[in-house]
Amino acid sequence: MELRDELRVVAIRWTAEGTHQGEYLGVSPTGKLILFRGIEILQIVNGQVAERWGEWDGFDLLEQLRAP
Repeated sequence: MELRDELRVVAIRWTAEGTHQGEYLGVSPTGKLILFRGIEILQIVNGQVAERWGEWDGFDLLEQLRAP
């Protein structure tokens, strides 16, 4: 990515996946493939990340872990 402006905001939507192999928030390992999503918003100043805001759907992650 090349940014030429002095100030820029970039939004990134992401998806991650992994296998639940260890206890997480009190839920014993299930061996399930888990998918979850999030977003990152970056403020770029002079070609470098000056600020970062992010959020991911932890509720959806727990629902997947606890599903039968």
